[in-house]
Amino acid sequence: MTTMKAKVMNVVSAYKVLGDARVKKLEESEVVKVIKARKAMRPIADDFDAFLKDCQEKFKPENWDEVQDKVAQWQKEGENTTLTEAERVELNKAIIGYQQKVDGAVKDELARDVEISVEPLKEESATKMLVENGWELKKLDEIEVIL
Repeated sequence: MTTMKAKVMNVVSAYKVLGDARVKKLEESEVVKVIKARKAMRPIADDFDAFLKDCQEKFKPENWDEVQDKVAQWQKEGENTTLTEAERVELNKAIIGYQQKVDGAVKDELARDVEISVEPLKEESATKMLVENGWELKKLDEIEVIL
């Protein structure tokens, strides 16, 4: 078992990738390591997801439902929308402003260091996962916390 420091963003990414990964070609002991690693990562990933949901909820502007309705109308009508140019500009401003606030709040949380204890996978397990999942080599960067 190895205890290491990792950024929240790396743990969340690894948790998601490992959750979607096929591991049928790995030895049973390596599959157990993946499962245990996800168990160790789960509280961090769940905590981040809850934080993100709080940010998304708290930064919604007062007229958020109206904004969402107009965005849906615009998407449905496409280029021939009945929304005025001024309405479209305001919608863009509202959505961009909202996203910037959420991104700003989340940025520090994603960069925060956490400690995690996992048992590293064997080198050949990473190769097997690459092949089995059809990943590009850079995908291993997302699961580096267990390599």
